[in-house]
Amino acid sequence: FFMLSCASMKSIPLVDTNSTIVGTFTTKQVKEAIISGGKSKGWKLKDEGATSVNLVLKQGIHEVEVKVTYDKAAYKITYVDSQNMLYNPNYKNGPIIHRTYRRWVINLDGAIQKFL
Repeated sequence: FFMLSCASMKSIPLVDTNSTIVGTFTTKQVKEAIISGGKSKGWKLKDEGATSVNLVLKQGIHEVEVKVTYDKAAYKITYVDSQNMLYNPNYKNGPIIHRTYRRWVINLDGAIQKFL
């Protein structure tokens, strides 16, 4: 019980991040901004599709993978997988993850915006 309580105190609800793009950009420019923004914060490109990229961040023993789907008007950062991040998909009110995940995603989102 104590271990579960400690884990839940360090965990927060897992939510996707949606961002609207201000300005006029091509999908290629948006993709480049996502990759460049991620790289500037230590995220590495894992995979890319026609309208999405998967990025991975490793910090010590912690690892997170996100999928960023995009078009010319917006992008969405979605959780894919993690290691040592207290992820629990079956928590009572929905999935939870270590609170540091949220900071990393906020930083990624801000870095992408700087490249747009």
